[in-house]
Amino acid sequence: VALGRRQVEVEIRVEDGHAPDVSACPELLPAKNAPDGCHHSRTERLPFGLPGLRIGWIACQDSSLVSRMERMKHYLSICNSGPSERLAKIALVNREQLLARNCRIVDENLPKWDAFFARHAYLFEWQRPDGACIAFPRYKGAEGVEEFCRSLVEESGVLLLPGTIFSSRLGPVPKDRFRLGFGRSGLKEGLAAMDAHIMKNKAD
Repeated sequence: VALGRRQVEVEIRVEDGHAPDVSACPELLPAKNAPDGCHHSRTERLPFGLPGLRIGWIACQDSSLVSRMERMKHYLSICNSGPSERLAKIALVNREQLLARNCRIVDENLPKWDAFFARHAYLFEWQRPDGACIAFPRYKGAEGVEEFCRSLVEESGVLLLPGTIFSSRLGPVPKDRFRLGFGRSGLKEGLAAMDAHIMKNKAD
């Protein structure tokens, strides 16, 4: 994947001339409208459902920021993994099939989460995300989100990441939320385990 990093309009190419179609998402284009100091970054990991594939691109007007990111990249690794770049090319060429599959999974999973949070509205505050396959619901239980996530994984084998493990230089991170991903198939078993865990602790 070739990336013209210092162009105002970023060009993304693969060897056979295919390029990712982002025309349907104008908010992702282009970097020229972003305020100074901001940047757009995209990877193939989440939208294409390819965990572990750390290939992507960054578009930024701030040349000094790009230079600092480039130096850090060179400090960590001079070049990307060859197999990862080849997999990235395959994913871009077949992006329509990959995106259609993953959108179908998300569309199937969201109503299940809607029903789950409706059943347990006294414990959670749920707002559907506008896009992507990740949300950050609020946990309203008295013991706090970190204790809820700890007991859930230790007693019922379901792993959620509490907001207490996240941090940001941009501002405070809400400590009563947890990270929830719904871009994978096989949700039925996890929901059943969460339902059972909640009902068990409610009874206790």
